[in-house]
Amino acid sequence: MKANGIRFAIIATMIMAIVSGVFGGIPEASAQWPEVVSLPRCQWEGQIVRADLSTGTTNGVKNPLGSGDPKWYLTMVANYSGSPYKWVAYSVAKNPFSWIANPLTGANWIERSKFFGPGYTPYQGAAAGTYQYRVLFNVNLALYSSVVITGRFAVDNENAIVMVNGDWITMDGDFVSWTTLPAIPTVSAPFANGVNSLEFETFNLNGPEGLIVDAKIQAVCKKDYNPN
Repeated sequence: MKANGIRFAIIATMIMAIVSGVFGGIPEASAQWPEVVSLPRCQWEGQIVRADLSTGTTNGVKNPLGSGDPKWYLTMVANYSGSPYKWVAYSVAKNPFSWIANPLTGANWIERSKFFGPGYTPYQGAAAGTYQYRVLFNVNLALYSSVVITGRFAVDNENAIVMVNGDWITMDGDFVSWTTLPAIPTVSAPFANGVNSLEFETFNLNGPEGLIVDAKIQAVCKKDYNPN
């Protein structure tokens, strides 16, 4: 009886792990709190400063395929356990059946799964559900006469909801071509003073899911600033 009880406990634990993994309760790798992107320091009035917001990069340089992105992460909006897991977003090659290719420089496709095929190609289907990709950036509005995000993106599945700080910007995009980001911020989705978020929310029905964003935040300095 004692041996049977131990075997039962082991089997029950394995079943719970499988169920949790299938429904998103246990991520392949739990993400650390992501890096917050900051603009370079203003040195003179009228200076244009920029920071990279692209997926699968570090300071504008491509990350190796298969590596985690330090600034982008994703959550499953309604995962099985209800826990606010943040998952590492991994740089991957294009899905060979549909996705546009990673550009030679700049962004990589990113996705949740670590189950890569040959050449870090995402063959394995992701769990059905709503995924939200997010990057954080810091803005001191007192320093700039204008701040904008410009760029392009592609996403699987199509028609991602693009948001700033949870406020709707647009619903657009597919995975076979680039879509230009609309003007960000907008009157209805302004930047806050301090930490902001740029979010892409997409529903995956079946097959691989992923996102590629080739973008930057740019600001015009309106006064000298050097706290040192």
